Amino acid sequence: MGEKKETNKIYFNSILVQDYDSQYLNQVKELINENFKFPWSSKNINKITPYSYKKVYLLENKVIGFLDSKVILDEAEILMVAVKKQFQGKGIGKFILNEYLKDMKNLRVKYIFLEVAENNIRAINLYRSFGFTEYGIRSKYYKDDKNAILMKKLVT
Repeated sequence: MGEKKETNKIYFNSILVQDYDSQYLNQVKELINENFKFPWSSKNINKITPYSYKKVYLLENKVIGFLDSKVILDEAEILMVAVKKQFQGKGIGKFILNEYLKDMKNLRVKYIFLEVAENNIRAINLYRSFGFTEYGIRSKYYKDDKNAILMKKLVT
């Protein structure tokens, strides 16, 4: 009898975290397009400033996650976190946020801010599980008139 191969298990030590660069553009665009109704343009994905913190998360040389943030002095703002649909619900989002929080702590960031669509319950619950709290709402912020929930976290 042949060995049964387990395909649903992700070994997090197999995930390679890399700084984003344009070689990953097509894979990141695909990932974003499958997750967002109004995806970012190539220009927005590739935009790098002195404050940029952009990472890709690779499994077997394929992008399975993307995080875009900016860090200014002791504050950071998460602009986007996305996980490839086929890998959602497997702890990749938690892995990404854990790695991000470690880096922010090392950079001596005190506060992290983000906004999330009010109907993105999965993301809201993930952020809450990491200690993010709601502090405001941007009414009709998104193109589809959905509100944005503003969240923040004190980095300890």
